[in-house]
Amino acid sequence: MSRILDDEMWMVAELLHREDARADSGSDADPILALRGAGREMWANEDADTYVERLRQGW
Repeated sequence: MSRILDDEMWMVAELLHREDARADSGSDADPILALRGAGREMWANEDADTYVERLRQGW
């Protein structure tokens, strides 16, 4: 195999290994996924369309 293909195969294997490790550790390992649901209570009584309309009134 050429050197480029060897490097590509190594990268694919490394990415698969990292993805498996991340999946095994749960969503808390990913800081973005850990934010899921944050601020839910703040937006509970706010309709998205009404909010956007109110923002656009100030333009």
